[in-house]
Amino acid sequence: SNYGNVQDTFLLSVDSEPDLAEFWANWTPGDSDNSQDNSTENNSNGNGSEGNNSGETNQTTSSISSILMFGNSYTQANALETLIEDLIDAAGGNTSVDAQTGGGMTLPQHHTNVNTSGNQWNTTLSNTAWDYVVLQDQSQIPSFPRNNSDWNDSKDAAISLAERIHSEGSEVVLFMTWGRRAGDVTNPLRNPNFTAMQDNLESGYLDFQTNMTANTNATVWIAPVGLAWKAIHDDILASNGVPTAPGNMFYDLYTNDGSHPSLSGSYLSACVMYATLTGHSPVGVNDSTNLNSTLKLQLQQYASDTVFNNTPSLDYPWQSSNQSGNGSGNGGMSSSAPKNAAIPSTWEVRWLDDVIENISSSETQTTTLRITVPSNEGPGFTGVRLYAASVFGNLSVYSTMVVNITVNHDLSIDVGEPMFAWLPGIEQNIDLSLTNIGNGDAAYDWTLDTMSGPCQSSLSEIQSTIVMGQEIDLSIALFPLPSSSVGDVCTFSINGVEQSDPRFIFDFEFSIVIEQSFNLSLSHTQDIMLVPDVSATIPFLITNQGSESADVLLSFDGNNSAFVVDLPPVASLSRGQGTYVDVMITAQSGIVGNFSLPFSLTSNHSQADSVTSYLNVTVEGAPKFSMSGPQNNRVIVPAGETRTSNVTIQNVGTEPLDLELSIQSLPMGITAQFENQTITGLMPMSSIEVALTFSADPSIIPSSYVVECLVSNIEDSTQIEILELDLQISKRTAAELSSSTNRITTSSLQSTSALLTVINMGTANETFSLNFDYSNTTNYFQIETNVNVMQLGPGESKDIELSFREIASGGSQAGESLHIQVIATSTGEVIDSLDLILVPQKVGVQMQILPIVDEVKPGGEIRGTIVISNSGNAIDNISVISVDSLCNVVFAESLAPSSSSSPYTWTCRTQSSQEAGLYQVQFRATSSADAFFNVEEGMAYEVLENWSSDGALAVQFNLASSEISHQGDVTSQVVVCNQANTNTNGMVELEGVNSAKLSQVWRESGSDAISQNFTLEPSECTEFSLILIATGNQGFTAILNVKATSSFGTLTTSEKSPTREISVEGITPTPDGLTLPLGFEIDNQQGITFISSGWILSFLLIMFMRMRRKKPIEEDAFLPPSLETLPPLPTPVVEDEIMPLAPATLAENEVRMIDGRKVNCPSCQETLGVPRGAKPPFRFTCPSCEIKIRVVE
Repeated sequence: SNYGNVQDTFLLSVDSEPDLAEFWANWTPGDSDNSQDNSTENNSNGNGSEGNNSGETNQTTSSISSILMFGNSYTQANALETLIEDLIDAAGGNTSVDAQTGGGMTLPQHHTNVNTSGNQWNTTLSNTAWDYVVLQDQSQIPSFPRNNSDWNDSKDAAISLAERIHSEGSEVVLFMTWGRRAGDVTNPLRNPNFTAMQDNLESGYLDFQTNMTANTNATVWIAPVGLAWKAIHDDILASNGVPTAPGNMFYDLYTNDGSHPSLSGSYLSACVMYATLTGHSPVGVNDSTNLNSTLKLQLQQYASDTVFNNTPSLDYPWQSSNQSGNGSGNGGMSSSAPKNAAIPSTWEVRWLDDVIENISSSETQTTTLRITVPSNEGPGFTGVRLYAASVFGNLSVYSTMVVNITVNHDLSIDVGEPMFAWLPGIEQNIDLSLTNIGNGDAAYDWTLDTMSGPCQSSLSEIQSTIVMGQEIDLSIALFPLPSSSVGDVCTFSINGVEQSDPRFIFDFEFSIVIEQSFNLSLSHTQDIMLVPDVSATIPFLITNQGSESADVLLSFDGNNSAFVVDLPPVASLSRGQGTYVDVMITAQSGIVGNFSLPFSLTSNHSQADSVTSYLNVTVEGAPKFSMSGPQNNRVIVPAGETRTSNVTIQNVGTEPLDLELSIQSLPMGITAQFENQTITGLMPMSSIEVALTFSADPSIIPSSYVVECLVSNIEDSTQIEILELDLQISKRTAAELSSSTNRITTSSLQSTSALLTVINMGTANETFSLNFDYSNTTNYFQIETNVNVMQLGPGESKDIELSFREIASGGSQAGESLHIQVIATSTGEVIDSLDLILVPQKVGVQMQILPIVDEVKPGGEIRGTIVISNSGNAIDNISVISVDSLCNVVFAESLAPSSSSSPYTWTCRTQSSQEAGLYQVQFRATSSADAFFNVEEGMAYEVLENWSSDGALAVQFNLASSEISHQGDVTSQVVVCNQANTNTNGMVELEGVNSAKLSQVWRESGSDAISQNFTLEPSECTEFSLILIATGNQGFTAILNVKATSSFGTLTTSEKSPTREISVEGITPTPDGLTLPLGFEIDNQQGITFISSGWILSFLLIMFMRMRRKKPIEEDAFLPPSLETLPPLPTPVVEDEIMPLAPATLAENEVRMIDGRKVNCPSCQETLGVPRGAKPPFRFTCPSCEIKIRVVE
């Protein structure tokens, strides 16, 4: 209300008086109706709106007309340019925001596009007058060290881009991005977590800005987006939360990959960009982004706090003196915090219109004061002081308004994305993220129900208290039943009732889907050091974290020209199984520097994503060495004795080294000497142990000394390593332990003894004890000793008797070790030791049978000798018996280890009816130490072929009749018997006078098959039926016998039957043909042919004469046929005789049978019998050379 008597204009503010001086300083007189209009317009945002709470200057959002963004997927995600434009427009501005993006793009790539004629980047920048151009680099590069080539490429590109943008009349804004949620897994040493990565990103962008402003005339600002993300991260840490746990605000800024922004992450980035460029607080801006209003307000507050309160070291466009504001007073960062601490900094208290113009005297006008408090503001009363100042009266008034915040319970419940798959039969826990977004503490009673699906559920707790603003996790166990299957959906309901006010009830439903998972993991050591041409084996842990078995393959995706990588084969892993595989890596010659080698793990399941991991490799090229001594760098030398310790020299560089060793600070009475004073050619990553020997004089007093060992580089004497050794001189305590034997063969029947001797080799009386390590022997041997402890003076000795007995089988035949130690009881030190090898009795028998007579006829005697040997390790009584009934051999010998018996001569008689062939006589030798241990050996012998003096075969030839009528036949019986003691095969044939004039048909008795062959076992007979057929007309008498020819091994023999006489009846022949003059005869057929020819010639002669009747007859025109022109007479044939045909030429591997139905193999010349009953032509295989032979006639 204007209580004055003149028209006035009033300035309104909160918690501080309006700045009238600034109002008049910015007031410019005009020619309009009154000056108040102009002054009010110029100061419309000087102290009002958000001036006290945001640190803004006189620039308004409407002064920014256009913004261009160059970035990658971080900018592209959720259309960041649209979110920024929406914020500015919602605050009353009218700004065009454009973006040129590409996945994974770097500043060098943007620079290339900007400077490529016709490229969209180039034309977009050049064709519009942009107020600001925002540059966003690839998400990792700014965090890299300054000696990294990628970082330097981005720095150079940023400078060039700034210069080009400045030439277009625009200012540059660097988009400081955020660290990845769990750090950079590809650069784990530099960026192991979000905090480290964010700090490196901040440093990198600040250095980009420094280089850009130092090398160009461009104006370069920074939008601290990543610092707003960091503020949320740090607040969760401060409240003992886990930022990387699902369900909290920081976790939800990211998508599932933990790198790219979710919608809330992009909105936070847009709010920071809005505050950076406009100087306005985004708190309370009512834009159209589809986020929960509470979450949106929190993100606006974090962005505002980051720009106006937490980054005093940064300069912003709205602070600069070249803006429309004056760059001081409320426009600077110094006034960004509230002037009155009574108003919480998280509140927004502002006049929507802080200038009331031209109020007439006594007039009252209404204006709006907006108060916005966070949703989690606690209940209570807060006073707010409101000021009004008269522009013309130069006075101000104030009034205090009390704001009462009432209690309002509200709860945010978030399931989040589980980091695992829901699998049948596997119970897994998830945490419900419960956030008290009300304005007071609350306590809730919880119930959980399974609404649908094949699952069970349970709560870890049924009550919880949540402080205002606090986020807690409520653990829930969900169990998909084993009967569930992939694709089943289970729905659950969580119900919470506020204990003090049951009106507040919160119900939340969520679902899970049963699935199968395919997931791999790959891990390894993070950093290794390599030397060129020297291989290193690195263990990689590959794990199948999926629900199904998988075949996985580790691959190298790097530069094969720089590194040789030997990879393991495909590994088959069951669910949850992990295994280490070795990868051998060799850096090629000439390779030096830092490298990040990519390895990927793939699965045979197409649904499984491959996993990539980077192995950081350093290939160095500098000389470096180290020296280390014995344990604790201590050497103990008893007085009067010598001790040797090893000093290890290691080349930890990448060059071969020549080194020199020396010793300093030796006390009197001590001498020391390195085994090698000089080491040459010590290769990189290799080490050598050098023996260092100390000798102490007997008279030296026991004490401790410090001795310095030096190793220096011969090529660079300034490169020295010093090792300090603690040399302790002690009294000499020594003993010697010896044994009468170190290898003892035991027995289960009796004890075996050995003698131990202990000698005191020291300089004083000492009590010694024996310590036995029975770990290897207790299961198999009983060990007894007559003494364990003894007191000996210098030089004295003691004999100890040990006895051993085998009590169980199973001990190693190589022996079991019994470790014995001598311990000085005064020091507990092991002075000497030895190992006895206890060997169980080993049974071994060998038997050799040598022949004397091994070829006999049936009923003959075979003879030989037997020699038995004890191949065991103890004396043994070995008995020998014959296995065959032909022999009656029984004898025994007691033999020492490794000894043999004298030859034992034995005789066995064969059976008189034994068939010819190879046989074996068998003998068995048995150990008396082990009745189950026996060996059998035999001797082969041959029973020779044998038959009686009557011959090998007996042949009978019986005729049914001794006469055959003209062209008749007679059947006879032929019987062949084998009188030898071996199998035989052969054939029968008919021979004798006029045998060729008879046709023969041979058949085996009882068969229709025609055959002359036989195969007989010893004493076996076979019978043939022989049909003799008379074929001629003349009668004759035949005197016949049957010859049987057979083979006995390599011997062929023939036997004949008695002869038989047979008469064949003949007839008188009729005339056959014509008798011609001069002694020529022709048969009937030829006579008919001759006569027919005469008639034909006569007919032809008559025809010819008729045709030539009127012509003179030429001389010699026709002559009667002469004898020479007649057909040749047939050769006279002698009846019943067959002219032999010339044999046909044999083809390759063809043969004809010889006598005895045998053939000669054309390949190996072996004489072979043919298969029984086979008739040419046929084939069979030579058993000697396996050649296919064709037998022809």
